[in-house]
Amino acid sequence: MHAHEVITTDSFITTKSSNLDKNLTSDERSVVNIVRTRSPSVTSVTSYAVPINVRSTNRDRGRTQSYKSLKEQVPPVGSTALGSGSAFSITDDGYLLTNYHVIERAFQMQQTSIRTDEFYKNITQKVQDFPIPIPFSLPKSTRMAQVYVQLESSKTSIPCRIVSVKPENDIAILHLNATSMETAGLYFPPPIPDGLSTDLLVGQNVLAIGNPFGLSQTVTTGVVSSLDRTVKGIAGNDIKGCIQTDAAINPGNSGGPLMNSMGQVIGVNTMIISTSGSNAGIGFAVPVDGIWGAVMDLIEDDRVEERLKDGDGNSAGKRRGWLGLKIVLDQSLANALFRRMKGGDNDEKETGVFVMSVDDKSPAFDAGIVPLDMGDASKVQIGDRIVAVNGNSIRTSSDLKQEIKDRIVGEQITMTLEDSSGERRVVYITLKAKP
Repeated sequence: MHAHEVITTDSFITTKSSNLDKNLTSDERSVVNIVRTRSPSVTSVTSYAVPINVRSTNRDRGRTQSYKSLKEQVPPVGSTALGSGSAFSITDDGYLLTNYHVIERAFQMQQTSIRTDEFYKNITQKVQDFPIPIPFSLPKSTRMAQVYVQLESSKTSIPCRIVSVKPENDIAILHLNATSMETAGLYFPPPIPDGLSTDLLVGQNVLAIGNPFGLSQTVTTGVVSSLDRTVKGIAGNDIKGCIQTDAAINPGNSGGPLMNSMGQVIGVNTMIISTSGSNAGIGFAVPVDGIWGAVMDLIEDDRVEERLKDGDGNSAGKRRGWLGLKIVLDQSLANALFRRMKGGDNDEKETGVFVMSVDDKSPAFDAGIVPLDMGDASKVQIGDRIVAVNGNSIRTSSDLKQEIKDRIVGEQITMTLEDSSGERRVVYITLKAKP
């Protein structure tokens, strides 16, 4: 060996991953590939009650300071932890899915702050209008809830916004702000595609990724132990159709994805049954089949709301308009309804969408739109079918969404409806704010 020759540790312990893969079985290779591709999409979530400046605005409270500088200490000095868990990306523009109970205390604290702000705003206005000066000042909140997300690609904690919650399904939607991500030099994590929990079989392999006990990016594998379990949700209601698995799920795994062997998310890990508080081989996941459509609708609503805001994040007096109806999405049901209307003849390509339900006290209700009546399966009553909005033909549900999505509160639309007898009428609808 030459005197100046140095052997570094990297020269004999570094090797290509492709070489390592050669030593794996096909099952191991499948798991490893899922971990490589899906781990960047799984994040840790932590929420805190943080001290705030008394001059903070309502917008700061409601939007959880998503636009504040990341150079501040995270969490700020004096913060108190409210909860932690996991989340995973479901869109390519920064929306994440997690459990409601992971951010429950933060959400409730935010809602309390918003209600308190509104209360004091009203009181302040009354005090200002009072003819005699009041010799005291109204109290201000000194703490607010802030949710942070940490990505696999960085140890930087990114503040995020709680978009919406569905306590009855133990589900919450978060959103990473583009400005915060850009400041940290990060990109939105890639989304995990959704799969079908209805196709699962008992004994089928599943994989979970999460952050149990603060140990980030922990992978566990197992099988589907049982299907269609009913578990008690955080809201006190029964969540039906849950997936039971023996893949290790521990505190901190909540909100993480349960995936099939194709790397598709089939459930959101939510709870365990244990006498010790740790994994005992009985864990449950909320199936994505029953919630995915509603989650994506909430995300689309939020995207529209964000587009209506000005550069400072204020609503600028604009809010998304609400119609207040649901349409028939099941194509087989729609075809059956068309056949009934045409006396069994359904050769012609039919257009328009049937109204499935109408919300009470909604613009659709006020306009007299008639929904489908399925009270008696043997006597289904066909209601109205939407065939045009503002003179534009409606052929599919996508057409209707496109016509409605950017409408604001107070805007009037014309809707052409056809009833079960084939008679058409035009109604004029003024959109309201969604309750």
